[in-house]
Amino acid sequence: MDPVTAGALVAAVNAAASGAGGEAGRRALESFGTLVRRVLRRGGGEPAGEPEPGGEPEPGGPDPVAIPYDDGARLRQLADLLVERARQDPEFGRDL
Repeated sequence: MDPVTAGALVAAVNAAASGAGGEAGRRALESFGTLVRRVLRRGGGEPAGEPEPGGEPEPGGPDPVAIPYDDGARLRQLADLLVERARQDPEFGRDL
């Protein structure tokens, strides 16, 4: 796998959040949210907010981990956290 960069993650999230890619973008954001929750559950940090006890959100309910699409600094902090986790965990890196 090519190394993932924080800048590439930020660009991809921004593109998907702005509607680029339609259904594919929506699915990419859902997958990204799953990866974010996976990292935060392991105590990786809190740039997007801590998940509520109990883990995954209820279907149709609000997501307890809100990806900070409109906050560039927090989105970059989240991307840095994910890139660092990918360096430490090759399986996570492949998923990312």
